[in-house]
Amino acid sequence: MEKFNIFYITQAKDLCVLIFQINTKIIAKMESWIIVKEIELENKRKQSIIILDNAEEIWEFKDFESANRMAQIFEKNSDSGWKYYARKVGNR
Repeated sequence: MEKFNIFYITQAKDLCVLIFQINTKIIAKMESWIIVKEIELENKRKQSIIILDNAEEIWEFKDFESANRMAQIFEKNSDSGWKYYARKVGNR
């Protein structure tokens, strides 16, 4: 049985990318995209919220176009004026 090493790579705005490694070879190298909702708190600080799917897991998209299209729909339907954008989460 091979041993898995798990590495967390922190990116900007506290988003994380998870890379599984077997014997120093990366086995999964696939780009994915998520939607981030950016809100402004009462103290004027910005907070980023990752959008989840109906199974309460991070909603991932295979390409930028799909994620960006959904982010635009969310932003158009936001009655609070929050900003939504697609963010690349890198290799997973």
